[in-house]
Amino acid sequence: MKALLSMDQFKLVNGGDETIRQIQQKLNNKYEDYTGLIPCDGLYGRQMNKALIIALQKLERYSKEDATGNFGAGTKSKLPIIPSGGKLSEQKESDFIELIRYALYCNGYAIDIVSNVWSTQLMDVLFEFQEDRCIERLGLCEVNTWMSLLVSTGNPDRACTACDTIYGIRGARIQDLKNRGISSIGRYIIGGEGKEIDDEELKTIIDNGFKFIPIFQENGTPNVNYFTAEQGKIDANRAELKARTFCIPQNSIIYFAVDTDPVDTEITNNILPYFEAIKNNLTYYRVGVYGTRNVCQRVMNQSYALTCYVSDLSTGYSGNMGFKMPVNWNFDQFAGLTMSNSDGTWAVDKVASSGKYPAVSNLASKNFNGGTFTFTGKNVAEPRKYDKRNLRIYAMASTGNVEKDKNTSVTIAVKAAGKVSNPQYYDTEMVLGVKCDGKIHDFSEFEEYYRKDFMRLDTDTEYYIEYEVCEDLEPAPKGRATVTIMMEATGLS
Repeated sequence: MKALLSMDQFKLVNGGDETIRQIQQKLNNKYEDYTGLIPCDGLYGRQMNKALIIALQKLERYSKEDATGNFGAGTKSKLPIIPSGGKLSEQKESDFIELIRYALYCNGYAIDIVSNVWSTQLMDVLFEFQEDRCIERLGLCEVNTWMSLLVSTGNPDRACTACDTIYGIRGARIQDLKNRGISSIGRYIIGGEGKEIDDEELKTIIDNGFKFIPIFQENGTPNVNYFTAEQGKIDANRAELKARTFCIPQNSIIYFAVDTDPVDTEITNNILPYFEAIKNNLTYYRVGVYGTRNVCQRVMNQSYALTCYVSDLSTGYSGNMGFKMPVNWNFDQFAGLTMSNSDGTWAVDKVASSGKYPAVSNLASKNFNGGTFTFTGKNVAEPRKYDKRNLRIYAMASTGNVEKDKNTSVTIAVKAAGKVSNPQYYDTEMVLGVKCDGKIHDFSEFEEYYRKDFMRLDTDTEYYIEYEVCEDLEPAPKGRATVTIMMEATGLS
């Protein structure tokens, strides 16, 4: 009657796994008084994951009322080491072993779910699981292994070698991270004011022997409607421009964040087209995806990303509960950590590293002029000579105010500081109008006017650059804008 009167499925559904269905039936047979009647559809999802935790809590002698499926400190404190070495009764140990086998299969490992005995095969599979999750290879089931089997974060108290943070890494924070054994730091190349890294901080990280993990995330936490093919193209260009101005070496991996919990239809309709556009428009760098296990695996299944940065810290996300860890994961964000020092209190997220793909360990030489800076009104840069003849400019701008952005732009004018040797062959001035829309703008937008997408330079002449903020196409002496610009001279010397 319970099955008939519910919307749950009790036959194998399309995409279901017969062995998962057998585990569901076994859980109903043995633990239904605690778990209630769970579906027998062959799909490992949130409800089944919760049932496995409740079954564990029953074995730990929790009451029905206290066995909630929430894996808290109490559940953690009661975890047994299996094999127990005689500390548990034979029946109780068999029940725990049975649960370990169920959890291993649900995590994607080939294991016999009928047996409830400790065996060499079970120990070998545990070795494999522990190696894949970068926890100590003990060949037995202890706290770290139990929690990695049943909770997306694993054991939040375990050590890690990587972290990410919204806080700038300077001063005493450097030593804090070294004391924790951190060797890789994730920071934002785009992420909103106060959150983004700058040139000085990036150099500090590299100079102190850390590796850098570049993360791209739009300011705030955009909802799923943000992710479109058009936005993917824009973000690929923005990320590339920022990464190049930071001198991040070519072919480094940039992790594009999906810091939300899309369901399958939203991944299909929004996330996949977004990452397809990123892959097709990111020229100098490789694509990584940050998100739930489901998001990461589906994006990688389409080969839109090389590897992933899993947001396992979000244990309540539907895209984490009941989903296997992506096989090709590189970073795994699993716990928050608050620290205090002479500079005050700050926080990082603890991140496990698989070591499959390297983070940025050095910076490339700067073969261009530019960077990111904020200015008001009109500014004139110092004149300089270029040893190449074709000057290309890529720039994006914003005011930090969405309403103000609509009517504001930045004019970038490149002018010769003196006479050029042949005005018919070399250019004396070119102007680029950069709308404050967060998009990349370059000379190619004015091909009809200029007939070319670069400025032809006289290598014997100095050129200077004027920057001016304009509102409604008129100069704005007190107007304020942030500009990322890269000026690259190419061609014959």
